[in-house]
Amino acid sequence: MRQKQIKRYVCRFVIALFILATIFPVYLQCNLDLSLAIPTESSTLPINSTDILIELKKNSTGIGLHSSLKFTFNLTNTLQQSIYNLKAYSNQTSSDITLDQPLYEEFVLEPGAKKTFDVIAKITNNISSTSAVDLVIIIDASGSMGEEINSVKNKLNDLIMILSTEIPDLRIGAIVYGWREYSEYPASHLSNYLPFTSNFEDIKDFINSLYASGTYEPWGDALWLANSWNWREAANKLIIMVGDEDCDPGNLIGRDSIGDSWYNGSDLVEIVLELEGKGVIINTIVADNPDMHVANQFEWIAELTSGQSVYLPDMEEIGVDIPNLITEWTLELSREYSHSYNLTVTWENSNGTIYRNTAIDTFWLDLTPPSVTVSETIIKIGLNMYAVEFIAQVVDITSVNYVNLYYKGEGSWELTPMTLLPNSSNYWARIENLEGRYNLTYFVEAADGLGNSGTTPDKWIIVEEAPALLGKEYSLWMDPEEQSLTQFENNGTLNEFYLILSTEGNLNMVYVILIDLSTNSSIPLTQNYVVNASSSLNRQFFPLNLTTGLYALNITLSNDSEAFLFSYVWLKKIDVTKDRVSGTMTEDIRVHAYQWPNAIEGWFFSIVYEVNDPLVVYAEIYRTNLSWVGRFTGGSAQQIPVNGTYLIFIWATLRIGTYEIIHSKNPYVTDDPYRTTHTAQTPLPGFPVIITLSMISFLVIGRRKR
Repeated sequence: MRQKQIKRYVCRFVIALFILATIFPVYLQCNLDLSLAIPTESSTLPINSTDILIELKKNSTGIGLHSSLKFTFNLTNTLQQSIYNLKAYSNQTSSDITLDQPLYEEFVLEPGAKKTFDVIAKITNNISSTSAVDLVIIIDASGSMGEEINSVKNKLNDLIMILSTEIPDLRIGAIVYGWREYSEYPASHLSNYLPFTSNFEDIKDFINSLYASGTYEPWGDALWLANSWNWREAANKLIIMVGDEDCDPGNLIGRDSIGDSWYNGSDLVEIVLELEGKGVIINTIVADNPDMHVANQFEWIAELTSGQSVYLPDMEEIGVDIPNLITEWTLELSREYSHSYNLTVTWENSNGTIYRNTAIDTFWLDLTPPSVTVSETIIKIGLNMYAVEFIAQVVDITSVNYVNLYYKGEGSWELTPMTLLPNSSNYWARIENLEGRYNLTYFVEAADGLGNSGTTPDKWIIVEEAPALLGKEYSLWMDPEEQSLTQFENNGTLNEFYLILSTEGNLNMVYVILIDLSTNSSIPLTQNYVVNASSSLNRQFFPLNLTTGLYALNITLSNDSEAFLFSYVWLKKIDVTKDRVSGTMTEDIRVHAYQWPNAIEGWFFSIVYEVNDPLVVYAEIYRTNLSWVGRFTGGSAQQIPVNGTYLIFIWATLRIGTYEIIHSKNPYVTDDPYRTTHTAQTPLPGFPVIITLSMISFLVIGRRKR
């Protein structure tokens, strides 16, 4: 291996000279041909300048399978003299997107002149919209890789949390090579690898056990091993390999080349082609101080599989480390994710001095239909006559194009467009004049502005005065003086319940009467009025002790009001006896209530999700007198101010699934943007406004050839 060390030192010297002479901005990355590199004068870098004003605009927030995105940029010469050799380099951060023209040139731009260019971005033809992912992480554990291994370990929990919650159907495998602990040949010892699994605790244990120890790197054997596993045909497939040495001959790949200092032969080409034939993408990360063989090999295996190869020190200069790359590359195989569009402009003055200016904008690649949750409320409007009101919560990162309600009784399907309610992302429809015991089946279809559409499952209901369900939120769009009469049934003995009303409107305009139908007498309501449960959301809490029986809820809107949307929910208080409690949100059950005694000052309440669970919830904390304490999500634990008993209400905002609420000395949080979104602007519990997602877009510098 001494020969490798000598080559490494020589390589460092050559690389240093090369950087001084030809370095170009990190914005030129990913898919730019190297012939488009920004020109320099000898060893002089372009000088940053704003003398060329850049105005960058886009015609959409995102791009879908059936749409394109146009960026328009204006370049204005603000100087009192002409500039020459104007060049505008367009680039974006993923091979999933193609640009119609990456380079624009203008020989001269006169003083005060403006030039306008258009760039069209489209999705590559071979992109897949499936959300299933098979990921293999291959790591070099030879003696020079200690820093890289520790980087992965330090952020491993966050990495696994983000991937497992963002990707509904994820399997991860891991392989180590060059590790002297068991065998430097990865396939020669069972402790060198962990095949595909959805038990991510096993993945954590495996990677956390690694340390740098070894001198031999037969990573061709690692690719052979990954190729032998059961890759799912319908899944997106990705290998991410991290290393800093060329491929040494192995027991399986290059086995006939013992004695050679490195291997680049037909065995290696064949195994990479087999992986490419299965649809596996190989992305490679070249660690510090590579020699020419490493760069060449890591680049060609990535290029052959339509992958990307990056040089880690370049990444670290812009704040991107190995866990960042693993996370971003894997997320790019599923659902929705963000890109950056980068524009770098260079020009010369009359003396030949080169200047530059840059601009950046972000956009979403969106392959997923909007998230839709629907509730229905049956309203009595006359003798044996009913109306059914539907409220659909529709959330998408880009825009919503249409929302339609389909319904039928005995005959064929009928369609009615749902109406967007003011100042919200809630859609409303109402079916009138249905007779009692009418059998109604319905579903909702929603599509975003990028051509992605989806439907909710068919739901069958009987139109009758069925008692309200605990934890199901019923929403009403009421006109002044309109009255709604619904029922609630307590099947148990004396129990503590909450009736909660929520709205962005004025709850002083809503009148509530609760009637015990067994005695036809009204029940006094002790009102606890909470203002600003969020920046705009108002709630009324009615704590009640109800005996077994049937109750009627009469809700009336004042004639001094305007029509607005509000919701109500019945909850039974759950007493918590341990430091954690779990709950499940379904299409119907969207709210839970917990009473948590003996909470400890300085400790935290946190939300934790099941592995692969797409659910998103948020929590509100109150004291037992229903005074406001705070709110937390999956990314923002709530610290307890003083010892005592607390009430926690959990509201579902997106999808279905299981969660845990944990009371602990340290907080549990995740960086998943679907979890960390602050839901303070939610107009109604269970009916959020479009969540503002701010997912990190990494500048991924590709080093492969066109």
